[in-house]
Amino acid sequence: MIADLAHRAVGKRHGRYGWLAVAAGIVVGALVVGVVPMLLGALMLLSQPQIAEEVPVGIGLLGAMGGMFSIGWWVYVVAAVIAAVGRLRMGK
Repeated sequence: MIADLAHRAVGKRHGRYGWLAVAAGIVVGALVVGVVPMLLGALMLLSQPQIAEEVPVGIGLLGAMGGMFSIGWWVYVVAAVIAAVGRLRMGK
C-alpha cells in the first residue's frame, strides 16, 4: 500500500532512485514510531518523582522502549521495505 501510494503521488512516473526514498521514509517513520514512546516514558518518569522512586529508571525506560525492541516491529520494518522496494523496482 505504501509503494502504491508513493507511485500514485508522483504521477505513476518512474525515477531512478524513487524506491530508495520510499524505503528511507519507511525506516525513518518506523524509527519515529519506535522512539516516541521511549521519550514519552522517560518524560513521564522524570516529571513524576514518586513513580521514579518506585520504578528503577532502567526498567522504566526499557519498558517504554518495548515497542521498538519487539520482534513485530522489526518484522513490519523489514517486510514493508522489501515489499515497497520490490513493487517500485519492478515498475508495473
